Amino acid sequence: MRGDGAGRRAGTLFREAHHASGNRGALSPAEATGVGDRAQFGLPSDRDVYLCPQSLCKIHPDNDALFIQLVDRDPRALIVFFDGQSTGQTIAFAKRLEQAMRARSLPPRQQFKFLPRMGRAQFLDVMTVSDVMIDTLRWSGGNTALDALSSALPIVTVEGRYMRGRQTAAMLRIRGIGGLIAANADQYLGLAQKVASEPTYRRELALRIRTRLPDLVDRSEPIAALAGALERVATQQARGGRDV
Repeated sequence: MRGDGAGRRAGTLFREAHHASGNRGALSPAEATGVGDRAQFGLPSDRDVYLCPQSLCKIHPDNDALFIQLVDRDPRALIVFFDGQSTGQTIAFAKRLEQAMRARSLPPRQQFKFLPRMGRAQFLDVMTVSDVMIDTLRWSGGNTALDALSSALPIVTVEGRYMRGRQTAAMLRIRGIGGLIAANADQYLGLAQKVASEPTYRRELALRIRTRLPDLVDRSEPIAALAGALERVATQQARGGRDV
C-alpha cells in the first residue's frame, strides 16, 4: 500500500486516478439502530467526544503524543477507543498512553475511554453520538472512515506519504471537505478541537457530508481505471513485454 512505490519494488506502478471505493455496502447508515445515545455507551453528555475507531494494532506509537496534546489542549476532551482483539492488546495500548502522559507531566483526568467490541449497528450508533473522528497517522481509516462519513461524522486527518495513510484524505476531498486535511500535527489538533467544540460548525460539516454522499459511492471511474490497467498489462505480456 505504498503510494510512491516507484523504485521500491520491481514492476510497473499504476497511479489511481480516483479513490478506489465503489464499496456501497460499507456505507449503510440504515444499519445503525437509530436509537443510540451517549448514556447507552457510558459517554457523558457534557464532554467533547473524539472517536478513534481504528483497530488498536494499527495505531502507531507516533499517535500517542497527539492524543496527549489533544487532552491537554481541551480539558473537556474524551478520546474513545475500542478494545483490542485481546485483553493484553488493550492493556498494552493503555500503558502506552499512561507513559505518554507521564512524559508530559499530565495527571490522569479520565479523558480516555475504551468501549467493548460490539456489533456493526452499535458501532455505527457510537459514531452518531460522537463529535469528531480523529484519524490515525501512518495508517488511516478505510472502512472506519467510510462508516464515519456514512454517519455524517466529520473526520480530521493528516495525509500520509503512502497509500495506507492517504485513504481518508482522498475521501474528504471527494466529499468537498478537504479543509479537514491537516498539513501538520498542530493544525490537526486545532481542527479536531474546532470540530468537537463548535456545534454550529459541526452541523455545517455534517450537512455537507450528507449532501456529497453520492460522490463517494457507486463510482465507475475506479473500476474502469483498474480494468484499463489490467488490459494494458495483458497486452504487454502478450507482446513479450517485461514483467509487471
